[in-house]
Amino acid sequence: MSARFKELLISPSGCVNTSMEDGNFIVDNGVITLKSDPGFYPGIYSMKVNGREWLANSYPELTAKSWWNPWAGGMKTVPNGINTFSLLKENSDAEVVELTDSEGNKWTGLAITTEFKEHKQWKDVQYTQYYLTLPGVPVVASFAEVKDPGGKNLADENWITDMFVGSELTDVQISVSDSQQGHAYQAGSEEIGLLLDEDSYFSSHSCDDKFYMVPNNDAYPTDAYTNKEVLQIVSRHKGDFEKSAPLFMLFDERRLTGDLLKKLRRVQF
Repeated sequence: MSARFKELLISPSGCVNTSMEDGNFIVDNGVITLKSDPGFYPGIYSMKVNGREWLANSYPELTAKSWWNPWAGGMKTVPNGINTFSLLKENSDAEVVELTDSEGNKWTGLAITTEFKEHKQWKDVQYTQYYLTLPGVPVVASFAEVKDPGGKNLADENWITDMFVGSELTDVQISVSDSQQGHAYQAGSEEIGLLLDEDSYFSSHSCDDKFYMVPNNDAYPTDAYTNKEVLQIVSRHKGDFEKSAPLFMLFDERRLTGDLLKKLRRVQF
């Protein structure tokens, strides 16, 4: 593995297995298993780490949750203003891909492409979401690529990545550093809105892994929102790109600092 990861003590080993089952695309790198069914929803609905599910979802049926109706859960990246109802009117498909990063490492994962035909403002725009892993490494990289702008000026548009964490909601804690003092908030107990700093992470009462999200280089500060039904994480970034910078999701038992995690951002696709 390149020097970029040395401080994190990450080294790939083994292989990434991909398969299809009942319309599901499955990517398993030996530590993390991702699942997507583009017929259900254009995103990933499952992210298991060492067998523990981190994403909340309604698969295989859409449902209502809090003020979302319909609600699918999982993780996705969409243009600002595109709600679930609009997104489900469009055609999406997925494929397994291999991409090489700026350091020469080969990542394997899913490319989920959506082509807008129905939405008036986004008609003829085609974009792809990527969810990529390395063999044996507890990291997922995700970014978006505009395949065809359809004549639309995207320079001032915002794109939103959101995910719903906690298949067992009250099992999750949100840890935020605030002026050198750490605060832990219980998900699913009351309505709380938080601005996540670089040292923030999510933890579980049922496993030792901590979940770190490293937003992309162009992102605004990350939001977290929880009530008694959901825990949603939202990252926003500007849309003036053909391919956005990647965001990273890292799982580790260690307490890692934001300064260390930011080194992942040097890796580009």
